[in-house]
Amino acid sequence: MEIISRRESRTDPESGFYKRKGKTEGMHYLSHETVDSKNGIIIDVAATAGNVPDSQPYIKRIDYIEKNLEFLYRRG
Repeated sequence: MEIISRRESRTDPESGFYKRKGKTEGMHYLSHETVDSKNGIIIDVAATAGNVPDSQPYIKRIDYIEKNLEFLYRRG
């Protein structure tokens, strides 16, 4: 049986342990921005714990944008 250890902050348990090559490791949050590539405008921002992969919130954010920012698609 494999034992998996998880690091958790005693002062901010919602943060996540961030460890990537060339970056400062520790308890962090990540900001995920969605950009309208035609105009270069940030249309959505979501924060996650530092240990959440960038790909994980992607589908939720697209669904949110389609539901709540529908006017952007209609105006084309």
